[in-house]
Amino acid sequence: MAFKFLPLLLAIASVSGSTVTAPRRGLLAPQKRDTSTPTCFAPATKLPPPKAADVKSAISSADAYLRALAQTDEVDSVVAAIVTPDGSIYEGTYGSLRANDSALVGLTVDRDSIYRIASVTKVFTAWESFILRDRGVLGLDDKVSKYIPSFKLDTTVRQLATHMSGIPGTLPAGNMSSWPHGFDGSGNPPDNGLPFPTEADTIAAINSATLMVAPYTFPLYSDTAYGVLGLVNAAADGKVNGQYAALIKRDIFDKLGMSSSSFKAPASTERVVVSSSEPVEAVRFTSSE
Repeated sequence: MAFKFLPLLLAIASVSGSTVTAPRRGLLAPQKRDTSTPTCFAPATKLPPPKAADVKSAISSADAYLRALAQTDEVDSVVAAIVTPDGSIYEGTYGSLRANDSALVGLTVDRDSIYRIASVTKVFTAWESFILRDRGVLGLDDKVSKYIPSFKLDTTVRQLATHMSGIPGTLPAGNMSSWPHGFDGSGNPPDNGLPFPTEADTIAAINSATLMVAPYTFPLYSDTAYGVLGLVNAAADGKVNGQYAALIKRDIFDKLGMSSSSFKAPASTERVVVSSSEPVEAVRFTSSE
């Protein structure tokens, strides 16, 4: 996903319940874990609003920190904003648009620069699930198979969203015959040597895979599970012809006026930030493809 300004969401969940049985297939033995529906903690005591001087001091400290950070060898650029219900109270832009491009030396990022945000996209996927839940379109404890009949596991929507499904993180899996001497074949398609998977490819790979852990026994970060969550959202909505990007645009981007955000880099890449460490990543998928 290409993104202009990034709202950060923080969710803290607790789990309570009883004993988990062994996974149908898996690597770990049964563990005494809580398995009931996760619930959010009660809101903390409301704190008094900060004083204007405190806010000004905090912004000054943040500005100095980010400015120094963008001058290190590890960071090309930073674009940051502090946004309140009354609007933005701080915007800072620091560093190079394309630090590895000698022809663009001196060209800096600004508030209209576009970054590829990679797995922060998962925030939007989970957010969409909550939107659809609130509309009565899906239930967080519904089985995935309710929306994707070819999905054979007993996984629920909530398990996908909380990284508690036990589904391996990078499916379909590549050929890692060189392991442990090399990492060839690791990661997600197409980085692992396989073509970018279709929906059917992904579901088939999950159906035949070994669960890494039983659901709700241990958090397992899974790109694959979140891919399925996006498919569930689109299937449950039923109004976007299975197009996940159209769903997010309709329910989040358009509602918030995020007109510069998209799932593919724009065909005209003048505003696209290119990392010096991963120059291909920023424009791997463009709207011209």
